Amino acid sequence: MVGGRVSSPDHLAGDLAHLVHPLTDHSQLPSTGPLVIVRGEGCELVAAEGRRLIDGCSGLWTVNLGHGRNDLVKAAGAQLQTLPYLSTFGGVSSPPAIELAERITALTPGLSGVFFVSGGSEANESAIKLARRHWIHRGMPQKSIVLAHDRGYHGLSGVTTTATRLRAYHPDFGDPAPDVVEVPAPYTYRCEAGVPCDPAVCPICQGDALERKIEEIGPDRVAALIVEPVFGSGGVIVPPAGYLRRLREVCDRHDVLLIVDEVITGFGRTGTWFACEDEGVVADMITFAKGVTNGYIPLGGVVLSDALWDELRDPGRRPGYLMHGFTHSGHPVACAVALATIEAIEREDLLVQVGESSELLADAVAPLRDLPEVGEVRQAGLMVGVELVADRETRQRWPVEAERGRRAAYAARDRGLLTRGLLDDILCFAPPFTISEQMLRLSVEILGESIAATGDLHAEPRV
Repeated sequence: MVGGRVSSPDHLAGDLAHLVHPLTDHSQLPSTGPLVIVRGEGCELVAAEGRRLIDGCSGLWTVNLGHGRNDLVKAAGAQLQTLPYLSTFGGVSSPPAIELAERITALTPGLSGVFFVSGGSEANESAIKLARRHWIHRGMPQKSIVLAHDRGYHGLSGVTTTATRLRAYHPDFGDPAPDVVEVPAPYTYRCEAGVPCDPAVCPICQGDALERKIEEIGPDRVAALIVEPVFGSGGVIVPPAGYLRRLREVCDRHDVLLIVDEVITGFGRTGTWFACEDEGVVADMITFAKGVTNGYIPLGGVVLSDALWDELRDPGRRPGYLMHGFTHSGHPVACAVALATIEAIEREDLLVQVGESSELLADAVAPLRDLPEVGEVRQAGLMVGVELVADRETRQRWPVEAERGRRAAYAARDRGLLTRGLLDDILCFAPPFTISEQMLRLSVEILGESIAATGDLHAEPRV
């Protein structure tokens, strides 16, 4: 059955009757069937009746170290017995929060303050608010516009839904706020400046389009640019080398803050602690979440540049009170698990392993490029996006209603691989760092089989 309904009757009935799933077509769920997972082991998930599936997206780019990590469970248990909760409002703190802030700033040269939240949306929302606060406190409240890339994803809270420039997320919730302005993405396969794209002269890839947009709006009105080093949910779009560095240069010329969203890429996904390291870029703020705790407990944060942190602490600036925060900011159990996660990454040399596995992955996905349904295969570290097309020569897309990527993802699920179809025509694969070569190659084989098995859709392509 499409979707692989593999759960006990009680769980299935309860799911359909009461559980509201995010990013799910509930009208179709009775026919496709919920999938109830009862446990995770390493890089695999076990369904209710015992069927095993490879976790092909690390949950949501999150369970980087795999499932069933006793070291992380022990860290959580020990902290639960000592101090299970503490508010960090009003200058109160706990040893895990302090130690984690120290560890993270040691991993991010040029940045020195950490504001903890519960996840990626809160992290990006906080970064945008902190950027606007910065300009208000410098006497420039009109400098409030945030620039965000087409196909960028930054969360689904109030402000971050607007910063997320994926059209599917907007119609159900009213018009996006006007204080976020879109800039074109360095999407070379479908470049707005023309195809084929030559990144060496492309105005988008060279940062010229961003600079023109800032000049059009007026630098005195632009507060910040928020950008992912790799556009994850937008289709695993990998910018050309040097792109992030050029954005930094443009922002510096126009006095615009640079927020680098490392919610997906942070803590090793591309082979370094943070992807912006690859280009030697020091952001004004880095946001993180997901992999910092291996997904075992919600945690995220914003890392502030030395200058922004010093400004926040400057006794000469008034008001110095930060009127922003969340109930679970600096949650001691979450911070303890994050510390254990960082220690495990170091102890097991997982950044080195990501580099080695990335090379194996590049070799494994190469044959996918020969499939007639595949337009492009994109990779950054242990992140792969496979773009499915109706016509390779013209790069024609399938119509949205064909649900090309979703159908292929369901076919993969039936074959033992849990993955995602992004934007209806892109398959993603982002396994845990600990995946074996055998399981990695098997996963890619399943991807290829699933693409081929769902190719005949009897639908007209869209331009």
